[in-house]
This record gives sequence, C-alpha cells and structure tokens, in this order.
Amino acid sequence: MPRVLAELQTQVDSLDEVKAQYYHEVIESEEEVWEFILSKVSLMVRSQLEVSERIASKGSSDPVQRLAWLNFAGYRDRQRARSGRPTQARPAPAACGPARRASPVPQVPQHAVRGLPSRAAGTQHGPVF
Repeated sequence: MPRVLAELQTQVDSLDEVKAQYYHEVIESEEEVWEFILSKVSLMVRSQLEVSERIASKGSSDPVQRLAWLNFAGYRDRQRARSGRPTQARPAPAACGPARRASPVPQVPQHAVRGLPSRAAGTQHGPVF
C-alpha cells in the first residue's frame, strides 16, 4: 500500500508541475496581449493629443490673431461710435507687426501701348483684337 501511495503522490506532484507550467504560460501570454493593447492605446492617445494640440495652436497662430484683433478693433470702434465717445488711436499688436503695403501696380511703358486699339474703339466689354 505505501508503494501505491508513493506512486499516487508522484503523479499528484507531476500534475502540480503541469498546472504551474500552464499558469505561467497563461500569465506570459496575457502580459504579451496587454502590452500590445497598451501600445495601441498609447498610440491612439498620443495621436489624439497631437490633433488637440494642432487645433489649439490654430487659435494662437499669427493670421488668426491678426483677424481676431482686426475684428475686435472694428467691434470696439462701432461701440464707441454708438456711444458717442471719441475713438483713440491704438498701436497694432506686436504679434501682427507693421501692416503690409499692397504690391505696387506695374507701370506699362507708353511705347508698348502705342498701336493697341483704344477702349473707345472696342465694345463696352473691352477692346477688339
């Protein structure tokens, strides 16, 4: 009988080893799956953060600031005109910089114009070619 009990005990021990090995494999595979999920979630969160930062930065870009300043200044001038208070000159904000001048209109030399039909010779919509 002791021999049967010893054999039974070795089978139980080998079964415990198989269970332990199985649980370790399950834990390792779960860790791999969770690491994969974590990498995908972190990529998604990082992408959402970048999109949010880009949207937020558009509100502080120079063209948007310039438009906001000009629209606000026009609104403020209209309010002052309605209230009867005189408007005061104000400097442009530093972010906007000096106002750009329109590009100069190119001058066509007179010798290039000679020989072209005049506007009076053409129709109402333009010269006849």
